[in-house]
Amino acid sequence: MYVYTEDDDKIFAAQMAAKDEYDKGYAQGKKDAQQPKWISVKERLPDGECIAFGHGEMLVGYVYEDEGGHITCESEGVLLLNVTHWMQPELPEEDS
Repeated sequence: MYVYTEDDDKIFAAQMAAKDEYDKGYAQGKKDAQQPKWISVKERLPDGECIAFGHGEMLVGYVYEDEGGHITCESEGVLLLNVTHWMQPELPEEDS
């Protein structure tokens, strides 16, 4: 026969606290995975068309470093200067 002690309460409380922290971390990880990921132009420049952000504006186009060393996005003659971040566009799945 097992005798329940006060130490069992402490162990159970610690296990439940650890489970709560795990559950919170898991939920946050799932949420973060669903969020679009903005990439800093300081980290790297995109290969191909992307969504660019700078000065509170966004533009879908091609990002490059211009002759003056500024990161610029261009799309059909429209320029977005001083781009700071970019992300890959998420394309919708095609219906069959």
